[in-house]
Amino acid sequence: MDRLSSDIAALSPKQRALLELRLGEKRPKTKETCINRQSREAAHFPLTFAQERLWFIDQLEPDSANYNLSGAVRLRGTLNVRALKESLNEIVKRHEILRTTFGYLLSRPVQFIAESLTLMVPEIDLQQLSRIDQENELHRIASQQATRRFDLPRGPMLRASLVRLGEQEHVFLFTIHHIISDGWSLRVFVNEMASCYEAFSAGRQVALADLPIQYADFAVWQRDRLENGAFEPDFSYWRNQLAGAPPLLTFTNSRPRPAIQTSSGAGQSLVLPDRLAEELRALSREEGVTLFVLLLAAFNVLLSYYTERFDILVGFPVASRNRTETEELIGIFVNMLVLRTDLSNDPTVKELLRRVHGAVLDGLAHQDAPFERLVGELRLQRSLSYNPLFQVAFVLDSVSAKTIELPGLVIDFLEVKDQTVQFDLVLHLIDNREQITGSLQYNTSLFDPTTADQILEDFETILRLASTNVHVRMSELRQSLTETHRQRFLAKERELEKTNALRLRNVKRKPVGLVLEDGGRSV
Repeated sequence: MDRLSSDIAALSPKQRALLELRLGEKRPKTKETCINRQSREAAHFPLTFAQERLWFIDQLEPDSANYNLSGAVRLRGTLNVRALKESLNEIVKRHEILRTTFGYLLSRPVQFIAESLTLMVPEIDLQQLSRIDQENELHRIASQQATRRFDLPRGPMLRASLVRLGEQEHVFLFTIHHIISDGWSLRVFVNEMASCYEAFSAGRQVALADLPIQYADFAVWQRDRLENGAFEPDFSYWRNQLAGAPPLLTFTNSRPRPAIQTSSGAGQSLVLPDRLAEELRALSREEGVTLFVLLLAAFNVLLSYYTERFDILVGFPVASRNRTETEELIGIFVNMLVLRTDLSNDPTVKELLRRVHGAVLDGLAHQDAPFERLVGELRLQRSLSYNPLFQVAFVLDSVSAKTIELPGLVIDFLEVKDQTVQFDLVLHLIDNREQITGSLQYNTSLFDPTTADQILEDFETILRLASTNVHVRMSELRQSLTETHRQRFLAKERELEKTNALRLRNVKRKPVGLVLEDGGRSV
């Protein structure tokens, strides 16, 4: 999920040195403790703060599937079904979190780890259907599996199925609850599945390196850090940074907010023109910022325009895999950070980039503070109608050039459409180093497809203007958007006038019949 980590890796040595210096200045020079393996004699383990939040949400919405993470992989070629199923269960054996269930003990939620678990992979044969019917049924099955809820106390928290479309074509579907996984974990899962499959297909032993710790060890370590005050410098920063922040971002073009927040969502896709994408990359290099910062700054301008606010809060995820022990673990490590941007005093694009760049660096320097605990630390007034701190999120993912190759198979990753959304708006962009694509996911209780389309068009307009002149001021960007809206409105009016005129001409040309007394008709 975290494009920010890959952006940092792509910095020049000079830029990375400056970043490390900046981060070092923000954090006390304390010796980092190791994450130790805990004794497995204990019958249960604590939850991490992220898990605890999802557990409470499940208690409030027991029939919800809003936190299911799903994937679909099309496999073309000769598939070794036995090796595929063995690979899945090898990963379940390797990662304790995939054998974990969640219960309530001594007035608190805890996790229980099963010593062993064998997952069944049902096979669904669609070979007898036509190609069109196969695809329709495949999407129905994928949607059904993705939206079926998990039973946290009983488990398992992972399910998979194999759809056969032909002798040489299959689709592997899997769904994992967010309480045991995140976007990074899905990549670990797929990569390890590929390694295991290759070994089992060849009759070899799996050669994956031993994991130094398991997720339960991380949970204990995180709780210990809280008790020892390790998060206090981070909490102190965020308390200061978010003091007096507006609790709610309200759009002038949205519908009235319901009393209880809904999760029904939809999405509109976006593909930036290749030339514009090249110009944006060049601009980010010239200004010494990442593409993430540039796109996020433009998104802030857009939000300011639509909310008529100059104090904008946007959430963005970070992988929080900044320790070697956690890099190859499956589990929920992702943390949400809050970017608070001051757009007052009519800054230029260049000035705004500096503001966003600094805020992002400062946020990264204090990214260890668990978001769930931060909300409690700030003592915010909670509401059932909106998320605390921020209601809009921004995500920039990268698509690695590395492709997964398996013997005798061609692999394609399919999109499983998610009909839920956790925030009012989520701008999710993907940079594959050639194109910048993505989507605007929106809450259908607040926005409609027409509004989403307009927001994406305005986002592209801001990017075009910014890419050609970094000295253009925000007031000029707002004026350009207003003029663009006026031109769109006039174009629609002209189109409507043409349509009405055409209808009128058709009515005039239509023969009029006169009814005669004898019942005949004369024209």
